[in-house]
Amino acid sequence: MQPYTWINSLDFKVSYGTQGNAGIGDYTALGLIGKTTSLNDKFSTTYVQPGNPNLTWETQKLLNIGVSGRLWNRFDFDISYYLRKTSNMLMSVPYPYTTGFSSMTSNVGELQNQGVDIKLGVDIVRGKDYFVNFGTTFNYNAMKVTKLFDGRQRWEVANTLTAYVVGKPVMFYLPLYAGVNKETGAPMWYKAGDNVDVTTKKETTENYNEAALTQNSGKKRFAPVNGGFNLSAGWKGITLQADFSYVLGKYLANNDAFFYNNPGAVSYQFNQKKNTADYWTEDNKNAKFPNWADGYVMDFDDHLLENASFLRLKNFQIGYELPKSVLAWQNALSGVKFTATARNLFTITNYSGVDPEVDSNLTYGKIGNSKQFLFGIELTF
Repeated sequence: MQPYTWINSLDFKVSYGTQGNAGIGDYTALGLIGKTTSLNDKFSTTYVQPGNPNLTWETQKLLNIGVSGRLWNRFDFDISYYLRKTSNMLMSVPYPYTTGFSSMTSNVGELQNQGVDIKLGVDIVRGKDYFVNFGTTFNYNAMKVTKLFDGRQRWEVANTLTAYVVGKPVMFYLPLYAGVNKETGAPMWYKAGDNVDVTTKKETTENYNEAALTQNSGKKRFAPVNGGFNLSAGWKGITLQADFSYVLGKYLANNDAFFYNNPGAVSYQFNQKKNTADYWTEDNKNAKFPNWADGYVMDFDDHLLENASFLRLKNFQIGYELPKSVLAWQNALSGVKFTATARNLFTITNYSGVDPEVDSNLTYGKIGNSKQFLFGIELTF
């Protein structure tokens, strides 16, 4: 490599390994007895947990191929491809109610993730007492369910609005809202096709039936794109650092909107948003909501499924380090630096809920990231 002086470093890497996840809790595989009860002054014991002697570790196998290096003593890069296969996934699986239990922790199948990780950096300018650097990270992940328990091809997870289908990523499944009938003010939904795993938007109906209307929404449970970028600069002891993060293709079921965008929730003593007043009347046929006078109450359809993609300033810091000459009169301190840090200063998103960064499929009263302001002094002895 000596003739190629513009290449400061260059590394190729290949790795493969496995790791296990035994986070199943204490005694999860065992049938447990406890919870003494009494009836007519006679005591008894009951089963409180079904046993699953076949329960085992969740396993991940990871292949990683990449290249990294530095060019022209200015550009840094790290690019890698990964393939991760998860087997014996640990999840709560529905159990026959006739047993007295609703679910049991089991190994449910296999999941595959593959994608690319890219990390780039550049020294925009650099001198004796000044610098400006820029960096960015990018991840694209393609998910696919490859196997389910009991030979199933699909599994709708109750009360989560999601479904696992072999050969597809985990998707949101729920009725799809088709808008307001401008002539009658009635709400409409798209009828599900013969294959509910295929999103169908052809025929509509004004009769709501959650089970009959539920279909693949076309929206992924997990966002495929994540990343961020940062800018750092310094000049004669003054430093600045700004870190941004973003997520693209993320969706959240905003449960809170079921209450503040739903006049039917007034009886629950929840305040309503102003836009709920935009309901259908003879004089307002292009309204957002149907005719409330007909007793319409918002249902659990994709009214609640919102695009939660976002860009957020996660961290912003300004610092100042005292010159060495200022500390020359004493020998105790070798450095003093003052810092002011702000976190989560602003977020750009179309999501109407509290926080698009919540890691969940359903949000109900979830506490989001708060703005934080910190001031500090770093002393070096």
